[in-house]
Amino acid sequence: MHILIGLIGLFILIATSLRRWLLRRETPQVQAVDFQGELYQVGQACVARQGPEDAAQSVIVMPGFVENFLYFTAYYQDPALQLIMLTSANYHVPVNRPRYRKAEWVSPLRSRPGTIAYDAEVLNQALEHLATGHQVRVHGHSVAAQSFWKRASRPELFSRVEVILEAPVLPQGKPFREVPRAARWFLPFYLFAWQQQPISPSNRHLFGPLDDPRKRELVSALPFNPRHGKTFVDNILDLADWMQRTPPIFSAPAARRHPGPEKDRILQAEAMRRSAEQAANLQIIQIPDCSHLITLTVPTASRRWRRPERGLGVRAGRRCALLLRREICHPAPAPAGPGGHRHPGAVAPYDQPEALEGLEGVSHLWLLFVFHAAGHGSKHLRVRAAAPWR
Repeated sequence: MHILIGLIGLFILIATSLRRWLLRRETPQVQAVDFQGELYQVGQACVARQGPEDAAQSVIVMPGFVENFLYFTAYYQDPALQLIMLTSANYHVPVNRPRYRKAEWVSPLRSRPGTIAYDAEVLNQALEHLATGHQVRVHGHSVAAQSFWKRASRPELFSRVEVILEAPVLPQGKPFREVPRAARWFLPFYLFAWQQQPISPSNRHLFGPLDDPRKRELVSALPFNPRHGKTFVDNILDLADWMQRTPPIFSAPAARRHPGPEKDRILQAEAMRRSAEQAANLQIIQIPDCSHLITLTVPTASRRWRRPERGLGVRAGRRCALLLRREICHPAPAPAGPGGHRHPGAVAPYDQPEALEGLEGVSHLWLLFVFHAAGHGSKHLRVRAAAPWR
């Protein structure tokens, strides 16, 4: 009996020591390209920028869990675009011989590396200081959507931004298969095993067709992108905690689209769709016969929203238009009219005829109002209709 107890104790000691080593072990980098542009170190994360500084359009891309920014580069190749690419904290930067520039605008990050809040702070700094285009798009994949929801600390930065959340992780969402809490202790072992065979019979169904060489290369690099096993584990635990504790009703900015794959084997598509339907100002695009990796699996779907639209604020199509949510009116600039009601007036720079040019040929106009005196926060996320008095 004593021998058995001793063997069990020895096994636990070996397993614990091996797990500690796997958490600290540095993962070899397997994917990098030559890069012509600027690289900035922001805490433990990295921001890359290429394209003209005076570009009319800026695109910020945020890769998902265990991904790098090469996921997006084939679909934003227009040299006229200013492309800004984020690398999450403690991930390999997919660049050969990276050389970082010093920037005075980089400020210390307050959140813990490996969390959603940390990447959100990096996004805020990149958006504030590097996106110089008149039109700005933020395109995030999978868990990158969480960083976008954390924008609440700097909501003013997103007033002019179109956001695309591709196969996003949303509040109260669920993974396709739940990982029991007890099994999470073994995550470092899982990562090590995954690195031995990145594409195997047991996981290839997660990624959809792998006929395209570029997609296959990107998928094969996935388990090697986090620098350490601890980063991999921290990301998963923070992801699970965020989905569980974040309320299902949330505020969404204007001009935001949520492309969702119907054959997602990473996230539960139905749970994500239910969560997305509770957000205001959200266009949901279902991509049939597609895996979680929409941009890599169905390139034609990606091209539907490949370039930022020309013109912010108003979109027209099929003889109808959508006036995106902006503070263009205030409630009491004009004298009271009949019945004591006041008519709203336009706030500069919308107080001139040019603000509504192009609406003559449309048949419908939807206005999404933002009231200047309404609070911003969890208590004022949406207008609700009360049950009638009885």
